[in-house]
Amino acid sequence: NRIREHRRNPVATDPEQVLCAAYESRIDTLFFDSAATLSGSFYPDTRTLKELHHTPTGEPGDPSHDLIETAVVQTLRHGGHVHRVSKGDMPVDSDMAAALRY
Repeated sequence: NRIREHRRNPVATDPEQVLCAAYESRIDTLFFDSAATLSGSFYPDTRTLKELHHTPTGEPGDPSHDLIETAVVQTLRHGGHVHRVSKGDMPVDSDMAAALRY
C-alpha cells in the first residue's frame, strides 16, 4: 500500500532511484518482479546506471552485472526487507519498487 500510495510516502520505482536508495540504506521494503532482468553497471559515487543489453558473464573485466540482484543484496545488507513477486503482484508497473525509510 505504501508504494501504491506514493503521493504520500517516499518510494522509488525507477531502477536508478532504487539502486541509489539501496546503496544509501534508505530502502525499507523492496519488491522485484521474479521474471525481470536488468543488466548493466551502477556507479554509486556518481549515482548513475548504465544499462548493458547482455547477460553478465561473471568474468573479470565484464562491466555487466545483474542490477536487480545488486539492489536485493544492498537492501538486505542494510537491514531492509525483500519480496520476490510475479509481475501481476507488483504494487506498481515496474520491475522493482521500493518503500523508502526517508
